[in-house]
Amino acid sequence: MKTYKHTIYFALSTEIDKQKQMNKILKQVVETFNGYSLIEMKGGYLDKETNKMIEEKSYKLEILQDVGTMEIKYLCKNIKDIAKQTEVYFTSEKINLTKI
Repeated sequence: MKTYKHTIYFALSTEIDKQKQMNKILKQVVETFNGYSLIEMKGGYLDKETNKMIEEKSYKLEILQDVGTMEIKYLCKNIKDIAKQTEVYFTSEKINLTKI
């Protein structure tokens, strides 16, 4: 069986209740993929309008599944909408997963 590790990188909007955003995202992940791993990170970027560095909390969401990228692309579009972000990134790689 093919197994993929999908890793999604995203941040949440500061304009909306962050816990509600995260709950909505994780509810969709569990309903669609049955499980996930979530890592909180700190990141930053250069705001081109103000030319200032912006630091923010960001997240790395990992999903192990036998599905390809179409379902993950759909999830990323939803995360982008829920979190009011201009971009969400993801990677997908085929892995050998061993259950013990």
